[in-house]
Amino acid sequence: MSTGATMTAQALRGQTGGPRLQGTVLAVDDDEPIRNLFLELFRAEGVSIRAAGSGRDAIAMVKQSAPALMLIDVSLPDQDGIAVLEEALTIDHRIIGVVITGSATIELAVRAMKAGASDFLMKPIDNSVVLATARRLLELHRLRAEQTVLKHAAVRSGAVHLSSLPFQTFGDDGSLRGEDGLTEFERGLKAGQQCAEEERRHERTLFAGVMRKLAEAQSSLQRTMEDEIAALAIHIASKILHESAAACKDQIVAQAKSAVTAVRESGVVVIQVHPSDAPALESAQAELATLRDLALTVKIEPMASITRGSCLIHTANRVIDASLDTQLLRLGSALKNRANHES
Repeated sequence: MSTGATMTAQALRGQTGGPRLQGTVLAVDDDEPIRNLFLELFRAEGVSIRAAGSGRDAIAMVKQSAPALMLIDVSLPDQDGIAVLEEALTIDHRIIGVVITGSATIELAVRAMKAGASDFLMKPIDNSVVLATARRLLELHRLRAEQTVLKHAAVRSGAVHLSSLPFQTFGDDGSLRGEDGLTEFERGLKAGQQCAEEERRHERTLFAGVMRKLAEAQSSLQRTMEDEIAALAIHIASKILHESAAACKDQIVAQAKSAVTAVRESGVVVIQVHPSDAPALESAQAELATLRDLALTVKIEPMASITRGSCLIHTANRVIDASLDTQLLRLGSALKNRANHES
């Protein structure tokens, strides 16, 4: 496609600084001045270059000797330049293609990348950009060739075994997708979600282990502590934790029931509570008296000095503080003493 060339033979001289380029180049453009500029530019760098003015000539040259780098105009007189590049890559997939265009669009970019293009050159052409692009891509071609040689040598020596990499293609939106239909971003997101799930599973396992050890400690404590204190303390804690009695009257009645059940040797039990809690216990007094097989007399004594929510259990020979805070504190002390004894 003829679009004004900005390079001249004079402009080429003295502007080719940098290391010498290595590799072969095929320039395909129907504009003869541009073909000549490419010839002079690369020959000044000591690079072997050929030029073709049509897609047919370009394919013939590729079949004769495939270049390392192929610079091809999108609009050729006989064929679409991207189609020519795609056909050239079927002849030799090692060719690195660069598409030349005067008006790049997203659609054109997607088509070119699908066909195998590695870069774009915009018209009017800037010789410094051409050389920089060619230097980078020819170096890439050289490194790929060296890598292939080393890989083959390693395979022949038996040092490594090759495995197939997943094939990747472009989706309708132009994104690169693998055989699983996912982009690299989506695949990374999925892997991150799997890692998060593994971490949550690990945390649940740790939590289950902690709960199991707590249950084992409770069972061990219940076997070794004084039966009455352990039964009362653990029963109260269990009631609070598993039934979550919300009302204060339910809590005080539950504590009194546990205490009366634990105290077996007395026929008379006096329960001292805060005056505000007394009505709740009085309404349950008949139930408290029938908690044991033997005859039991239960007396409720309101006392303003007792904290609301607490109760004291008096028998003929003992006093038991049946408040929740005291029993949980007693349970914690017993656990601490047991741990100190075992250590």
